[in-house]
Amino acid sequence: MKKLLSLLLLFCATWAFGQDLSPAEEAALKLANDGKLAEAAAAFENIHQAQPKNMNTIGILYQIYEKMGDRSKQYIMASKAAAQQPAAELWNYRKAESAIAAGKGDEAIRTADAYIAKYGDSASMHYIKGGALDAQDKLQEAIGEYSRALRISPTYYLALYKRALDFTAISRYQNALDDFTKLLDAGQRLDFVYNNRGEAYSGLNNYAAAIADYTSAIGLNPQNSNAFNNRAAAYRETGEDAKALADARQAISLSPGYAEPYFHLAAIEDGKRQLSEAMIHIDKAISLAGDRPRYHALRAHILLESDRANEALAAAGKVLELNANDADGFIMKATALSNMSRFNESIEVLNKAIASDNSNYLFYGLRAFVNRQLGNKAAADADEAKAKTLGGK
Repeated sequence: MKKLLSLLLLFCATWAFGQDLSPAEEAALKLANDGKLAEAAAAFENIHQAQPKNMNTIGILYQIYEKMGDRSKQYIMASKAAAQQPAAELWNYRKAESAIAAGKGDEAIRTADAYIAKYGDSASMHYIKGGALDAQDKLQEAIGEYSRALRISPTYYLALYKRALDFTAISRYQNALDDFTKLLDAGQRLDFVYNNRGEAYSGLNNYAAAIADYTSAIGLNPQNSNAFNNRAAAYRETGEDAKALADARQAISLSPGYAEPYFHLAAIEDGKRQLSEAMIHIDKAISLAGDRPRYHALRAHILLESDRANEALAAAGKVLELNANDADGFIMKATALSNMSRFNESIEVLNKAIASDNSNYLFYGLRAFVNRQLGNKAAADADEAKAKTLGGK
């Protein structure tokens, strides 16, 4: 994706400098080129201390710190460069970019706003401000900044791509689909763009189109484990379990530390009542990503299917610990309690569930069942009627 990557390449030129180097700088640069980054940094720091306005030294230190992963020092160097060259869009961009990397999102926003206020609209400064807002999870505001960048420069493909990702993240799937399609129509035909568009199609429940895009992504990059995983999820939705299993296993072979394919394996095996295998795979998924409520909800379901209600109750508790209003967590907890004949406690859980969401027909249906176990016929009949009304909408 030449145009999408061109901005990044511009900012990653190795050891760029603007004038002849002194012997001390050449010696320090040799250390850097030999991979002795710490020694090179120390040498350039000595030069910088003696010549604080030397832009060669500032620029090279910025790049050395980047390679060393020292974002705080990288930000300091970019700030010094921007102070010396306040009208330089590149250095202001680098200052904001390194501020984001150093966890200084507000400073990045201030840098972008100050540059735009003094020197006029800049596509790259709106773009980097969008990045700062993304880092703060202010996705709607970030979308606005990417849109401003695109109004200034319609072929700013990085802004278009980031906007599409944010549209996906806030479930505006049609907007995301439109942006990803623009990228592909403009010749930006890379595997991750097809994969991302597939996710937008999946969000719109157009699984045939999603599978086609995931397949295109895999054709371009057979090592794309994310595309295999996403295609597995789409195949699950279309009931093609054999293909889903194959893709999930391929995703695992490419990325053994990837949790999601193990979840797909467990869900399919649970559906086939291969409970021992399902438990192995969901436990593996949880070991890799234990903060995902749906993993624990599936584990609770497998335990219920295995007649291990007490353990299922604990797994459901973990779901609700991670998300206090998780629908699956409420259902699994209430079911486990009911299976243990703790009917009144099950009713209490379902009352709390309905208080959190009175539009979920499953809550009423399950409460109807539990009320029947308690002999509460009138309450059960009322819940069944409510479940039928909601389920028919």
